[in-house]
Amino acid sequence: MRYRVDASVTDLDQQTYVGGVVQTVHPVKIYAGLKRPARGIIEAGKELIVPVVAITGSGKITSGKRLRVSLERIEPFTAKRVGTPSTGTLLNGQDTVKVSTCKIRSGKTPKTCRFRIPVAGKYRVVARLAGKAGPKPQAAFDLTAFGSTSIQWKRFQHE
Repeated sequence: MRYRVDASVTDLDQQTYVGGVVQTVHPVKIYAGLKRPARGIIEAGKELIVPVVAITGSGKITSGKRLRVSLERIEPFTAKRVGTPSTGTLLNGQDTVKVSTCKIRSGKTPKTCRFRIPVAGKYRVVARLAGKAGPKPQAAFDLTAFGSTSIQWKRFQHE
C-alpha cells in the first residue's frame, strides 16, 4: 500500500510552507507471486504450467515458504431478488468452483504447478501463502479456455 501525507503550515508573516512524503507500507513480509501465460486463452484439455514464487516486499525471492495454488472455474449466475409478486431485480454475479490444487514449497528459483484445463470456460489461478493466521496475500490471474464443450450461462441460482 502506498500512503501519501501532505501538510501545509502558515507562519505569523502569512508565508505558507508545504511538504509531503510518499511511503510504501507492506502489510505482510512475504507475498505469493505467479507468472501468467503469454496468452490469456488456452485450449481445453491442455496442460497449463504456472511458475510460482514467494517474494518479499522488495522483490527478493524467498525459499522454504509453503504455497497453495488453485485452479478455479468461474461460473456466472443471475439471481432474481423479488420485491412484490410483479416486480424484482436481476442480479448478476460469479461463483468460483475449485477444480484442482497444487501445494509447493518455494525455492530460490520459481517452482511450477501444472493444471489440466478440463472443459471450455473461464478460469482463475490463485496462489496463497499457507500456514499462519493473519492476512493471506494472494496473487491471481484469469484465463479463458476454448474447446468443443459448450459454456452454459446459469439463468438463476436455483437452476
